[in-house]
Amino acid sequence: MLETSLHLYQPAQYARSPEEWSTDFSKVIHKGEQKLSLDVSAILSILAFNYPCGDRTLFQELKRQPWLSSITQDGRVVLKPIPPHGFAWDSSGKIAAQLNILLQEEAERACYNREEIYVLLSGGLDSRIVAGILYQLKQKGILKRNPIGLTWGLENSRDVQYAKVAAEMLGFGWKHIAMGPETIIENIYEGFPLTAGLVPPAHLHRMLWFKKNVSKKALVLAGSYGDSVGRAEFSGRQILELDFLKPFDPYNLIKQDFLAPAISGIQKDLILLHERAGQNSPKHALCEIEMQGHYMRGMIAHVMAVINNWCTLYQMFTDPKVYTYMWSLHPARRDDSIYAALLESIHPGLVRIPWARTNKALRGRTIGKQNKLRRKFHDYAMWSSHSLYDEISKIVEPEWFESLGIFNPAQVQLLNKAVASGGKLLKGYGFQLYNVWHWLAGFRKMIENLRSQGFAVHPVEQNLPITSAPPYLSQDRSFIYRKLSNIKLLYKIYSFYRKRSTKYKAIKKWPINN
Repeated sequence: MLETSLHLYQPAQYARSPEEWSTDFSKVIHKGEQKLSLDVSAILSILAFNYPCGDRTLFQELKRQPWLSSITQDGRVVLKPIPPHGFAWDSSGKIAAQLNILLQEEAERACYNREEIYVLLSGGLDSRIVAGILYQLKQKGILKRNPIGLTWGLENSRDVQYAKVAAEMLGFGWKHIAMGPETIIENIYEGFPLTAGLVPPAHLHRMLWFKKNVSKKALVLAGSYGDSVGRAEFSGRQILELDFLKPFDPYNLIKQDFLAPAISGIQKDLILLHERAGQNSPKHALCEIEMQGHYMRGMIAHVMAVINNWCTLYQMFTDPKVYTYMWSLHPARRDDSIYAALLESIHPGLVRIPWARTNKALRGRTIGKQNKLRRKFHDYAMWSSHSLYDEISKIVEPEWFESLGIFNPAQVQLLNKAVASGGKLLKGYGFQLYNVWHWLAGFRKMIENLRSQGFAVHPVEQNLPITSAPPYLSQDRSFIYRKLSNIKLLYKIYSFYRKRSTKYKAIKKWPINN
C-alpha cells in the first residue's frame, strides 16, 4: 500500500473478529456464523448523508478500520493522533509555491517505478492540479512517459470537454469513458457489493470500467481530496460555513420505534471523533475533521477504493505533509486564490480554461468557453424517472422493505412516486432523492444475494437502548438554505454574502499575525 496510517485516505478494511482484517468485504463476511443483524444506525446514516458514520457497516457483526489508524500483526487497532489546525497567514503565491513542492514530492513517491499511469481528469480544479503536478514531473524527467487522462461523463458536458482541453494542453493522452442509464444498473448489481453496500450506486460512476481496461500494474491518480484540503471546501461550502452533522430521516423511511436509537448511535459516532480531536478545538476544525473522518472517508474514499480491485488507486492531497501544512493555515486564508496561483505557476493556460462549475476562468481572461455544454456530467435524475423507472421501481417494492420490519412501506411508495415525478413531490430537501432510491435497490439485491447463500439476515430488535445524547430530529440544513437552494439567483447571492461574512468574522476572532 502507498498509504500510511496517517494518510487521510486509506482503502477500507473490514473485520468480523479482531484478528482478521481484509479489504475484501465478501471474504470477511463469510468468516463466521451465517447470521447477520442489520445496523439501523448505519442505514439511517446512509439515508441522511449518503455515507455511514463511524466504523459501521450494514451489519452489527462487522466493522471497518477506524479513520487514521493502523492495525498490528495480531489485529489490534491503534488510533493515530489527529493533527491540529492553526492560524498561519501568508500570501497566496507563497502558499501555492509550498503546496506545489509538497504535491510534487507526494506524486513522485506514488509514481515511483510505475510505467502505466492514469489521472482521473474532470473539469474541476483539483484534478487539473494533479495533472499539472504530473506535467511538472514529466518536464523534469522524473516521469518517463506521459500519463493518460481519463474522463467519464456525457460527451457534451463541461467536465468532459474541458478535461480534454487540459489534457491536450499538457501533452497527455486522453480517453473519454461514456455514461448512460445502463451505468446505474451495472452499479446496482455489480458495483454495489464492492462498496459493502455503504454508498449509493450512482457515486460509483464508471469505476467498473477499470475491470477490463487497465493492467494490474497500473497506477490511477485522483484528486478527490483537492477541494477539501486545498480550499477547505466540502460540497461547495467552506469550513467556516459548516455546521456539525445532525442525523435525521429525510424521507421518513425508518419506523418510529427504530428512529431514536438509530439517531443515538450516529451521535455516538460523532462524539467519539470529537473526543479524538479534542473538544477544545475550534468549531471549524471539528467540522473539517467530521467531514474528513465521516464524509470523505465514508463516501468519497470508500467508493473510489473500488478501483483497487483491478489496479492501484492513489488519492493526491492525502499525504500527511500536504494536509498538515494546509491545516496549519488560517481558515480564512484557504481559498480560490491559492489554486489560481498554483495553476498559473504550473501552466498559465490551466488557470484560463473554464472551470466546469462556473464556466469561467479561475483567474484572468477565459479561453475556450463553450456556452452550450451541460453543467452536469450525468443525468441520473432524468434516467431514473424515465428509462430506469420501471426496472428499479419493481426492486424498490414497499412490501419487501416492510418485511424487514424497519421501513415505512407508505414512505417507500411515496419515494417511488417522487422519483417518477422528477422530484417534485419531495422538493425542498436539498437532496438528490435518486441516490436514496438507487441505494434501496442495491440494498435489496445485496440482502437477497446473501440469503441465497444461506445467510439469515435479521432486523434488529425494537426499542434498542439510547446510548448517547437525546436524538436531534431536525435536518442538517436550515429551512432557509433548503428553499434558497432551489432558486439559483437567490442562492448565489446568499452564498456570496455567507462566505464574505464568515471570513470576516473569522479574521476578527483570530486576527492575522504574519
